Amino acid sequence: MNTLTCFINTFRRLLLLRNSLLWTGLFLVSGCDLAVIEPSDGKLRSDFTFQVQDPLCNANCSVSFTNASKNATSYEWDFGDESAVSTLPNPVHVYATSGAFPVTLRAFNDSIQHDTTLTVYINQTPNSSGFKAFKHTVGEGMVQAESPQLTMMDNALTNNKPDKIIVVTPVLGKRNSAALGVYYWGGKWGIFNQNLGSLQEGEKFNVVTADAGSEHAFVHTITPANKRLIHVSTMDHPLLNNHPNARVFVTPVWEKSSDYITWPVGVVYVNNRWEIMHLHQAELPADLKINVIISEDSNSFTHICAFESIVGDYSKFDNVLTNNKPAALVITTFNQGAEITWPVPNDQPTGLWYGPNANWSIYNQNGDAMLQDRKYNVLVVQ
Repeated sequence: MNTLTCFINTFRRLLLLRNSLLWTGLFLVSGCDLAVIEPSDGKLRSDFTFQVQDPLCNANCSVSFTNASKNATSYEWDFGDESAVSTLPNPVHVYATSGAFPVTLRAFNDSIQHDTTLTVYINQTPNSSGFKAFKHTVGEGMVQAESPQLTMMDNALTNNKPDKIIVVTPVLGKRNSAALGVYYWGGKWGIFNQNLGSLQEGEKFNVVTADAGSEHAFVHTITPANKRLIHVSTMDHPLLNNHPNARVFVTPVWEKSSDYITWPVGVVYVNNRWEIMHLHQAELPADLKINVIISEDSNSFTHICAFESIVGDYSKFDNVLTNNKPAALVITTFNQGAEITWPVPNDQPTGLWYGPNANWSIYNQNGDAMLQDRKYNVLVVQ
């Protein structure tokens, strides 16, 4: 965030502090970002994250649990599979079968107790559409000198699966103001900067995958026949046609040199059809392929950037799917809806971050102020 944005954020929060007379945490301007000092109120809070060691495992599957509780002196873990309770701070548990398991962490301090429950999915998707997801981080040595714009993913969900349908969204690790695409080579999928700028070590991406042939995912190809305008291409799919409330998520696929598209794409609904839209209104390249994922279930929503949700260059989500869910895997796509000319689309690359108020937010990568009334489809895979 730029210095002006940081100042605005700090000032607004100080006003809230003055008006509410409640301690909400102190925000300090530090370079271009906000540093947060957590309130030391002494309250007991239970919280945790987890990692399934092998997302394709279906029997005797290990899951590592990381305790993020505060002000606790002891713990009890109920793993949701009728096994014995664990009192270890950070246990590893083995699930004998696949399924969905509600895991509860009980944190104690003297006679006070606080519980948190999250669901662990073992070889079972948490949504009816069959999506699976993981986080990719650009680690040391993962950016090659000959292709610094590209990072290759190494995950069992995508390795040796050239027909996999993949949609990605960056998560704040390092800011990256380039539009993104995906690319398959050598048995692996990669994420690349469309402007050929270098990726940075520490950049993070949420990756949602769907199987080829899924009724909720397909690959759309830009052709002269489906280009309504030079920057708009009409999709034809039974879950999209005449479905104005469908939530659509897209990422371009690179196959040849003409496929670079240096501004983001989004979606718009016109004449009872959903369309791919070049957000900078430049021409969509012929034969460009776009990965498309459609969500119709309760694991997605549409976020509208409203005055009360905007703080400088970002807009906070307020939804049960994302609140207090730091481990949620979230992707977004700009949604112009049925408003063809207004509001003007946000043509800036965006990313996601999990903020100090336990909210996920969407932000402009270049630090520009987030504008009101812009809409984003949001898909959450727990």
